[in-house]
Amino acid sequence: MEYKNLLKILIIMTVVVIGMSCVSAGLFDSGSALKGDGHYKVGTDIPAGEYYVKCNSYNLYVEVSSDSSGDLNSIIYNLNTAGGEYITVEDGEYLKISGGELYELDKAPDRGPENGYYKEGMYKVGSDIPAGEYNVEATKGLAYIEVASNSRHQIEDIVTNDNFENNKFITLENGQYLTLSNGAQIKA
Repeated sequence: MEYKNLLKILIIMTVVVIGMSCVSAGLFDSGSALKGDGHYKVGTDIPAGEYYVKCNSYNLYVEVSSDSSGDLNSIIYNLNTAGGEYITVEDGEYLKISGGELYELDKAPDRGPENGYYKEGMYKVGSDIPAGEYNVEATKGLAYIEVASNSRHQIEDIVTNDNFENNKFITLENGQYLTLSNGAQIKA
C-alpha cells in the first residue's frame, strides 16, 4: 500500500476512534439538547420555564438578564460551574450560555451520581438525589454547598449554604435543590 494512502487511513481511523471516545464519555450529545452556546430571548427563542444546562467544556457560564443592554445592572443571575445547573427563566428575559447545552427536563441527560459520587453541579432532591442526611466531603481545600428552594438562583431562595473544609453533614428535603462546588462531593 502506498504511504500516502496508509497515512490517510490512519488519520480517518484516529478521528473515528476519538469521536467514538468523546461520545461514550458524554462530551458530545446525541442531539437531544434544545440549545447550545448562544444568547436567547425567553418567550421568543425558548419558552419560559425550568431547564437543565449541562456543562460540555471545562466551565459552564449561564447568565439571565432582564434586557439585552449588556449592562451589569440588568443581570438577574449568573453562574460559573464545572457541573450542570437547573435554571428557571421567565418571559422577556435573556439567557446566555457558554460552554454548555440547554435541555428540557424530560430530555436532560442523567443527573445522578458519577462513579459512586454526586460531584460538582446542581441536583434536584427527590429526582436526582434522595431526601435524607448526607456527609459532604471537601476534596480540595475550601468547598461550597448550597441548598435552595428553587432554581431561580436568588439570594432569598437559599435555605442554607456554607464554605467548609474536610466534611459537613446536611439534611435534604424533597423539592429542594442541592449545589455542590469547588470540590464538594457526596458518596452515593
